[in-house]
Amino acid sequence: MMGFRMPTTAGALLWLTTFVTLWSTAQAHEYREDFVPWNLNTNKDAGTNVLQYSTTRRGRAYTPSPQNWRELPFYTLLLDKFADGDPSNNDFFNTTFEHDQNEINMRFGGDVRGLRSRLDYIEGMGIKAIYIAGTLFLNMPWQADSYSALDFSLLDPHWGTIDDWVDLIDDIHSRGMYIMADFTVGTMADLIGFKGHLNSSTPFNLAEYDAVWKKPPYAPWGIDEYPDFKFVNERNQSCQLPTFWTNEGMIIDVPYDGCYASEFDQFGDMEAFGVHPDWQRQLSKFASVQDRLREWQSDVMAKIKVFSCLVIEALDIDGIRIDKATQVSLDGLADWTTSTHACANSVGKHNFFIPGEVTGGDRFGSPYIGRGRTVTQRPPGFIAASQVTQGQNQFFLRDRQHIGLDAVAFHYSIYRSLCRFLGMDGNLQVAYDIDVNFVTAWNQMFVNNDFLNKETGILDPRHMYGVTNFDVFRWPALRNGTERNMLGLFISALVMPGIPLYYYGEEQGLYVLDNGASNYIFGRQSMPSSTAWKRHGCYILGSQQYFNFPLDKALTGCHDERNELDHFDPTSPPRRLISRFNHLRTVYPALQDGFNLVQWGNKTNFIALPGSNGTLTELGLWYVSRAALPSVQNFTGQHGDQVYLLYTNENKTVNYSFDCKSDGWITSPYVSGTTLRNLFAPFETYDLQDSQSSFFNDSQPPYRGCLPSVTMEPLTFKALVPQEMWVPPRPMLTRFLPGHDSRIVTHDSSNDTTVRISLEFNVEMSCDGVTSAISLTTSSGSDLTPRIQDGSVTCGTVDGQGSTYLVGDVTSSWHWSAVLADVPDGIIEIKLTQPSNADETDTTHA
Repeated sequence: MMGFRMPTTAGALLWLTTFVTLWSTAQAHEYREDFVPWNLNTNKDAGTNVLQYSTTRRGRAYTPSPQNWRELPFYTLLLDKFADGDPSNNDFFNTTFEHDQNEINMRFGGDVRGLRSRLDYIEGMGIKAIYIAGTLFLNMPWQADSYSALDFSLLDPHWGTIDDWVDLIDDIHSRGMYIMADFTVGTMADLIGFKGHLNSSTPFNLAEYDAVWKKPPYAPWGIDEYPDFKFVNERNQSCQLPTFWTNEGMIIDVPYDGCYASEFDQFGDMEAFGVHPDWQRQLSKFASVQDRLREWQSDVMAKIKVFSCLVIEALDIDGIRIDKATQVSLDGLADWTTSTHACANSVGKHNFFIPGEVTGGDRFGSPYIGRGRTVTQRPPGFIAASQVTQGQNQFFLRDRQHIGLDAVAFHYSIYRSLCRFLGMDGNLQVAYDIDVNFVTAWNQMFVNNDFLNKETGILDPRHMYGVTNFDVFRWPALRNGTERNMLGLFISALVMPGIPLYYYGEEQGLYVLDNGASNYIFGRQSMPSSTAWKRHGCYILGSQQYFNFPLDKALTGCHDERNELDHFDPTSPPRRLISRFNHLRTVYPALQDGFNLVQWGNKTNFIALPGSNGTLTELGLWYVSRAALPSVQNFTGQHGDQVYLLYTNENKTVNYSFDCKSDGWITSPYVSGTTLRNLFAPFETYDLQDSQSSFFNDSQPPYRGCLPSVTMEPLTFKALVPQEMWVPPRPMLTRFLPGHDSRIVTHDSSNDTTVRISLEFNVEMSCDGVTSAISLTTSSGSDLTPRIQDGSVTCGTVDGQGSTYLVGDVTSSWHWSAVLADVPDGIIEIKLTQPSNADETDTTHA
């Protein structure tokens, strides 16, 4: 049997390393030689004093921070599920519950070397930054999500060694790309229990509980107690709790009578879901499975600061995302971020990026952003907010030296609005949040949040917007899910001012849901071939959160052969649309940096969905524009003008036609007579007609352009620009035959066969250029080397039918075909490196 994977980078070399002294009875460890490949601390004389820990970069220079993070579309990935480049570390601790590629809840085997081998694939989408979800640090052997760290100075050996990380990050930087790590400032693993509640949840109690070590079996390297933090079951009457805030953004007074003199909070457990006071979440063990550090105590925070600085100094990372950021006390978080920024500055990273997870409403999250802002500190409007300077202290909660989060990572307020916009039914909103209309929401957060860059003092919004992540469902699991996904990405990548945040597998339309509870739905399917997600691919749990959860593909995934194949397919239609989104951001500064988001109108109506408790859903057409914000921004050049964006959430085709001389016409931001062209296929044009509105508001011509007619297909979008501003899509690979990871059964006993292949593109390419851009490798042990058969290459036009299923995507127009000879059994990898178009003016950039 032969398997074709096309195109990929060359496979990483695999080798087996023998590990010794994997188990030990040591607890609080001093410097150990057997930890050296994974130990960030290189100070042998530090003993157990964390404050003396230090590290080195090992003779390599540091990479400066990017000046503008909005230039960098982010790609979120789970390292364990992405690519396995070193199978020898999969069962590193040789435990019973560690690695099994046939089960979805065990380690799959992805690691740093595997990720490095797939950088071409990521870069080829126009991705400029990678966010690895889950910490880098040592976890229990089976905890592949890596959010339950045992030791903040030891890297998890399942990912690779420090040298592996350094090589990966150096490679990322060499491509002009950047990397953001994950960090849990407030939570660790599950090593501590509370007396009387070791087999049950522990109710929250300000009197606190006595703690005990659980001593779990299979603890890696015998670390069944935290080496660097300890609990104490003795009361400290002089203890002072931190300042707490309500979800209304107000300080709350919490009566208490001292607390334990511990480095951990011992107030009990708090479930992950449900409505609970936020201040109690900040003091509770998370979901009964993550012990909470007392980060609001200065001696504890001093250690946490050391650990984050070690990662920056040793690995040269460019940013840190904070997990459960608002479950860290506000003052504690600001103290940590200020120190971490200072550490980054010391190695030349003067725009180090620290976004955080904020799941609550905007009013609760706002004090955490920048210098913080409460309701009483808001500027008196959008224009006033654009003119705020660092010296106007009346608009800030903290002084200039204490910065909180630089931005929100995966903006949950916008995500909840996207869920409503994309047709989900249920209780989707939270208290004191921004509006569900995207333009209104932007205007509100622009006033409510501190967007000034701490280093430059300039306006620098950097919220990160996405449509899905590792904690929520995958849209293609639902009816019309891929179309909904792409419409959501259009909003997050081109409409909302900020940073696009994609989730691995979105570009491939992955849809299998692998959660084990109906109140926590997620999809974490592996990208490489695996039988696990086909075996477990038929979802039956439903949803507690969404009413009439519109499941479709997820119900029958166990019958879909595609779910056990490799998913690094460069011809996937969603991947091409994502590439187009990212390309357009580089061409049109309004789409990357424009803060002036204006709604010109809408043709909508409201409906009441049965499970939404009276909250209405708006359906129809919106037309908005993005442009430079006057007096703050000035975009020049051929592509510096505004971009006109239309989008609809109607699940049917609607033709909108209006008399431009009557009420209700579709307003545009351009002058009458302008010819507009769509930046997405089929790249149609529109001639704007005279309206009854003067363009300069002086009752004189010229008149504002009216769009007389436009047809919107279900769940689609358009981006219109004047004809002279239009740019075509780059050359793209649109189809490969016989198909990515195609399994071909051969019957030739000589183990030698020929296979016809075809590559299709959206534009005419250089036939010779494509031929020379191809390289072939095989996993077979045969002496045969696959090659392109002499005289077999043909090139020409194709009709494009069947090359895409998404509106707005390009289709095939040209093909390159040939016969491969001397093809042995095994996996054949075809690598295509930046072939040029016919006139050699552009390449695929991948």
